[in-house]
Amino acid sequence: MKKCRGCGIELQTKNKEGIGYVVDLEQDYCQRCFRLSHYGDTSNLRTNYVSNEKILDIYKRYKNALFVVIIDILDALCLKDDDLLDTFRDYDVLLVINKTDLLPENISDRKIDKIFSKLLFDINKKYRNIKGAILSNKYESQFNDQFFAVLDDLKASTVVFAGRANAGKSSLINKLININSLTTSMYPGTTLEEVEILYKNYRFIDTPGLVDVNNYATYLNTEKYKLSKIDKTIKPQVFQLSEPQSYFYDGLLRVDIVPHDKTSITFFINNNNHIHRTKYENGDDYYQKHYCEFVLRVKPLGITDFSINGEKILVIKGLGIVKINGKCFVNVHSLGGYLMLSGKQKRYLRSLAVNEKALFQIGKEGLSSNLYNSIKEAIKVRELLKISILKSCDLEMNEIVVEVCANTGAELVQTIGKTFVIYKQSKERLIKLP
Repeated sequence: MKKCRGCGIELQTKNKEGIGYVVDLEQDYCQRCFRLSHYGDTSNLRTNYVSNEKILDIYKRYKNALFVVIIDILDALCLKDDDLLDTFRDYDVLLVINKTDLLPENISDRKIDKIFSKLLFDINKKYRNIKGAILSNKYESQFNDQFFAVLDDLKASTVVFAGRANAGKSSLINKLININSLTTSMYPGTTLEEVEILYKNYRFIDTPGLVDVNNYATYLNTEKYKLSKIDKTIKPQVFQLSEPQSYFYDGLLRVDIVPHDKTSITFFINNNNHIHRTKYENGDDYYQKHYCEFVLRVKPLGITDFSINGEKILVIKGLGIVKINGKCFVNVHSLGGYLMLSGKQKRYLRSLAVNEKALFQIGKEGLSSNLYNSIKEAIKVRELLKISILKSCDLEMNEIVVEVCANTGAELVQTIGKTFVIYKQSKERLIKLP
């Protein structure tokens, strides 16, 4: 069985439209990887997410390996409140915080080191299996030497590269081996199976990226994803306000601010996109006229409100960062609402869900607008829902979770086998979060 050297999929010559097709099995790269690498063809890219269950099964085959968990710099900023590292509790882990070159130029290397030293100190209290951490950026000339020195110190020979979709796993491996062996692209979902690379005395295993249902990248089409993805050093967009204002990011994000005193808001987003500002009283009219319905499968955007007295940093996964300074009231209209669930809050919700029975079961009928409407009605009065997937259902767990969260505006709390738990805060705030 020969596999594609770029994405890991098994090569085949029978189905021209199928994944893994090659004209001749002597070829090393499938047609999908060849067209992606040479022509930038993304037509077969966005629908090929690998299920998280399958990825976890791949991990289990390498339980004695060192796991290099690669985390995008923007995701790393909210790592304390993320449950990503729970996935790797049973493995030895080396963290690589990737793409630090995206941070604004006025943030010095010294300040970056200070920020992440504090973050890693806090994380180490919870995760004792983390053996080390390295910061990485595309301009770092000494990264390879540092990386291999750490591997030697840890006596690691088999190394599994893991993490969320589009964190930069394949690109990092290419950098380490000084060859563009693996297929890479700016879009998530490029790697489809595990890919083994033998380099010097090491055995590298590239793996598909875990899908994050709370990330905009999971829902954007390729055109909109390309426009919103941050791929260059961020140039902050800063606004001062003393009266109520509404701020819009291309229909994907809306932030309303009612200041009680002088307030500032800073957006750290793709430099090619510009924030539109309007008076608060005109916000709804602008939203109705300009909201891009085709961009997301979600409409309208979820709403979360809160008060700030000081500084608040909001990491909007897949879009960027919003920093607010001052004393004010804030409405955030975003994918599923900006719930800001901490790790502690998620653990609390999981504990509440333990004795709950699945209120909905998804079987051979699959997903439908009637099901979404029923879930939305139920979550309004319960906030926390458990949903099970029957054996008769042909859909992958990832696909179901993504579609349910997208169409109900809920956030994923937990998946266990064929069951998952979602949460959406109601106006009444029935569940008192810690």
